[in-house]
Amino acid sequence: LFVCCLIKNPEVVRFLLENGAKLMGQELLALIGHKHFPNPIQEENINLEIATMLLDHEHTYDVNNDTYEIYRRDSVLLDDDELPIGLRARSRALPREFDGTRLAYVNSIYSMNSATALHYAAAWSQPSLVRLLLERGANIDAVMMGRSRVDGGLMGITPIMLAKDILEFERMSLEELGDGYLTRETEIKISKLEETISILNKHYAKRNAKQ
Repeated sequence: LFVCCLIKNPEVVRFLLENGAKLMGQELLALIGHKHFPNPIQEENINLEIATMLLDHEHTYDVNNDTYEIYRRDSVLLDDDELPIGLRARSRALPREFDGTRLAYVNSIYSMNSATALHYAAAWSQPSLVRLLLERGANIDAVMMGRSRVDGGLMGITPIMLAKDILEFERMSLEELGDGYLTRETEIKISKLEETISILNKHYAKRNAKQ
């Protein structure tokens, strides 16, 4: 199931889930954390289809199991004639919240920087994924770990901060490089980043109104 999410094959993911496959904690990150298709709209649509299936089967995830696999980057070569494998899974206890409770499936984190699926959906400017994850309980306040922002790292970055940083970079690049930088792909990316930030802001406003 993990590999099928990594290569974004909805038919096989559906088959596996319908035939008893259980979620192990890192499938959403495998799915959303890495690009597979050159067309960003196709990527977002397939991510949405598979993410919906995974979250519909969240009941198969045992949050108290200490032997689930943690998703992390690896540069190990499979064979001399093959490309480097980008990721692997290794057995390790899932992180806990500060109060000692386990992280919910939708909030599983990437072990190298504590990024959640919501961080990646925001960074890749996929607003439909952001909306889905928030509807299913994603933590909008989740923060990444690592080097501090002063050092060029991502320490303390929330999903909306990440989206805003990327949008600012795209706008600055557009100002510096002029119309030559404004490709159709860049237009789509900027538009979707703006939509992503709007969705996150509305979620903050809705949450704050209830408090």
